[in-house]
Amino acid sequence: EIASPAEERPALKKVVGGEPRMESDDADSSYKHLKTLASSIKEENQDPGNLNANFDIPTFLRKHAD
Repeated sequence: EIASPAEERPALKKVVGGEPRMESDDADSSYKHLKTLASSIKEENQDPGNLNANFDIPTFLRKHAD
Protein backbone atom coordinates (compact mmCIF):
# COMPACT_ATOMS: atom_id res chain seq x y z
CA GLU A 1 0.00 0.00 0.00
CA ILE A 2 1.32 3.43 -0.98
CA ALA A 3 0.80 6.34 1.40
CA SER A 4 -0.34 9.63 -0.06
CA PRO A 5 2.25 12.45 -0.17
CA ALA A 6 0.15 14.50 2.28
CA GLU A 7 0.64 11.79 4.93
CA GLU A 8 4.40 11.55 4.40
CA ARG A 9 5.21 15.22 4.93
CA PRO A 10 4.59 17.31 8.04
CA ALA A 11 2.49 20.43 7.57
CA LEU A 12 4.65 23.44 6.76
CA LYS A 13 4.02 26.91 8.14
CA LYS A 14 4.51 29.95 5.92
CA VAL A 15 7.46 31.78 7.45
CA VAL A 16 9.48 34.68 6.05
CA GLY A 17 12.88 35.36 7.62
CA GLY A 18 12.08 33.12 10.56
CA GLU A 19 9.13 35.29 11.64
CA PRO A 20 5.43 34.63 10.95
CA ARG A 21 4.05 37.45 8.80
CA MET A 22 0.57 38.92 8.59
CA GLU A 23 -0.62 38.18 5.06
CA SER A 24 -2.81 41.29 4.97
CA ASP A 25 0.29 43.49 5.47
CA ASP A 26 2.04 41.81 2.55
CA ALA A 27 -1.04 42.09 0.34
CA ASP A 28 -1.50 45.79 1.11
CA SER A 29 2.12 46.74 0.43
CA SER A 30 2.35 44.73 -2.79
CA TYR A 31 -1.00 46.11 -3.96
CA LYS A 32 0.17 49.70 -3.37
CA HIS A 33 3.38 48.95 -5.27
CA LEU A 34 1.40 47.54 -8.21
CA LYS A 35 -0.93 50.56 -8.25
CA THR A 36 2.08 52.90 -8.32
CA LEU A 37 3.66 50.88 -11.13
CA ALA A 38 0.41 50.91 -13.12
CA SER A 39 0.18 54.70 -12.73
CA SER A 40 3.74 55.04 -13.99
CA ILE A 41 2.94 52.89 -17.03
CA LYS A 42 -0.10 55.05 -17.82
CA GLU A 43 2.08 58.18 -17.64
CA GLU A 44 4.61 56.61 -20.03
CA ASN A 45 1.91 55.72 -22.57
CA GLN A 46 -0.37 58.73 -23.01
CA ASP A 47 -2.28 57.05 -25.87
CA PRO A 48 -3.71 53.79 -24.45
CA GLY A 49 -5.63 53.13 -27.69
CA ASN A 50 -2.40 52.93 -29.68
CA LEU A 51 -1.06 49.39 -29.32
CA ASN A 52 1.97 50.30 -31.43
CA ALA A 53 3.16 52.96 -28.98
CA ASN A 54 6.92 53.03 -28.64
CA PHE A 55 7.17 51.56 -25.15
CA ASP A 56 10.71 50.51 -24.23
CA ILE A 57 10.20 47.95 -21.46
CA PRO A 58 13.88 47.48 -20.42
CA THR A 59 14.35 51.25 -20.10
CA PHE A 60 11.09 51.56 -18.15
CA LEU A 61 12.09 48.77 -15.76
CA ARG A 62 15.53 50.32 -15.15
CA LYS A 63 13.97 53.73 -14.52
CA HIS A 64 11.40 52.35 -12.05
CA ALA A 65 13.53 49.70 -10.33
CA ASP A 66 13.60 49.97 -6.54
